[in-house]
Amino acid sequence: MKSFPISPGSGGAVGMIALLVLVMVGLVALIASFGWSAKHARFEVTRQGLRIAGAVYGRTIAMQDLDTDGARAVDLRENPDLALVVRTNGAGMPGYAAGWFRTRSRHKALAFVTDPAHVACIPTRLGYILLLSTPDPAQLIDALRDASREENWPPA
Repeated sequence: MKSFPISPGSGGAVGMIALLVLVMVGLVALIASFGWSAKHARFEVTRQGLRIAGAVYGRTIAMQDLDTDGARAVDLRENPDLALVVRTNGAGMPGYAAGWFRTRSRHKALAFVTDPAHVACIPTRLGYILLLSTPDPAQLIDALRDASREENWPPA
């Protein structure tokens, strides 16, 4: 019997496998970061504005860009116009929606929603609304209103 080895490859297959492994590791890391964000994101109110911290799509929105008078606490299950129907850039997993969405009423929304029953809906002057899950949305809205008036801020 004679045996003949395979000709050495150009390395393309090994490179492709390495690339696929890197992509898979990146996707796992991204999904893990969304999972972490679902439990660790927080909304911080200061005189300067609203800071969304500990989330992949977090940012600071200046107080003058928030329409605190138009803000309201909502239950998304009872407000079908605010339902997140199209994800344009974000994560939509069972129990967590984070990132950019379009609502049924076609509003652009930056959402961080874990509990649709407890959501602060805050319009901005930047062309989108914020949908933020928090145990007491009215308390978040009150804090934003107080901070925007400055004379009542910070609370005692």
